[in-house]
Amino acid sequence: MKQFFGTVGCCLSLACAVSALEVGDLPVEGLTRDYADNNFSKDYEYCILSDYSVRRTWKAEGYTLTLDFDIRSGKLLSLYVDYEPAAPKAEAMRHMRHLCEGRDEDTKWVKTKEKSANNVGLHNARHRQLTDKSFLFWESAGSSGDCERLCWFAEAPRQDRMKIAHATKNTGKTAMGTSSAGGGFEAMFKDEARRRGLPATDTPSEPAKMTPAPEQGSKPAADSPSQSRGEQVKVNNPLEKLGMEWNDETKKWLMYIGGALLVLIIWSRIAAARRRARQTAAFEELLRRDDRGHDGKN
Repeated sequence: MKQFFGTVGCCLSLACAVSALEVGDLPVEGLTRDYADNNFSKDYEYCILSDYSVRRTWKAEGYTLTLDFDIRSGKLLSLYVDYEPAAPKAEAMRHMRHLCEGRDEDTKWVKTKEKSANNVGLHNARHRQLTDKSFLFWESAGSSGDCERLCWFAEAPRQDRMKIAHATKNTGKTAMGTSSAGGGFEAMFKDEARRRGLPATDTPSEPAKMTPAPEQGSKPAADSPSQSRGEQVKVNNPLEKLGMEWNDETKKWLMYIGGALLVLIIWSRIAAARRRARQTAAFEELLRRDDRGHDGKN
């Protein structure tokens, strides 16, 4: 029985580990927005950027992983591994080898010119151009040799991506409320919220409301069937009382916990049946001994 509980504990530990995205989980090729949707944890924060890209950020043990995807093509534009604190050289080298795997043949490190590095938001950096024309940068933390940040770009960077403005649903709209040539951000927010499994909002890192507040002059929320259904779902969701959201991550956790409990119940019943069988066998053996004793006396 102790061994069984140990196995259940290991399974639950593995389930917890699934929620964190690590550098080693990233594929060397084919890392797109759709791939991330289907293979990575939903435990991330996101924002829409004004250059028509979406930024997703995961927290791992010892570092933050940031991926920027082009919304139109779905391709990965950049990747940042920010270590907190600076990572020992051995750990950063392990991550670097994974990111360069299969595309670093005959490539060499080059010291990045300070002015060029500063223009794209880097400092104390060296880089190497990989065989697929992408670039990997290593930012050192002083003279210690530790790594402060690893940065990968699909092509030579031309700007500091961390300074790109965050978009809102109204970005690209004129004063008259019509969309200019740069419009369409509202649809991007809705699409990313759908992929993330949350209601769309201009500030996705903040808790999103189930239904937006009605604008001045509009009908009350009760008059809108869609809003009424949304409010009913909110009231009927028992997980909200525990501060939990009903999304893919919650479903996955409930499946893990439910599976573990089911195995525990089945094992308990098997153990009880075996215990009853042993007791029955012992009782029958006792009866046989009594019968043999009586026969001897006779």
